[in-house]
Amino acid sequence: MTRPDELTELRVSDADRNGTLRRLHNAVALGLIDIDEFEDRSSRVSYARTHAELNSLVGDLPGPGAIVTSAA
Repeated sequence: MTRPDELTELRVSDADRNGTLRRLHNAVALGLIDIDEFEDRSSRVSYARTHAELNSLVGDLPGPGAIVTSAA
């Protein structure tokens, strides 16, 4: 059986990368990150090879399906 720490080292698929890009798009749309940070993070998505690398790009953002309301 795979240990949780081994999961982060598994290689990612294009679907995983696309999911990460969707989270980044949502974050910029909600004002959680600005466009410059979005561009930086999204450019690094295509180079990510493991789940740990992808997680480092979105680890500080709400997860998929999270409900985030505007503070305004």
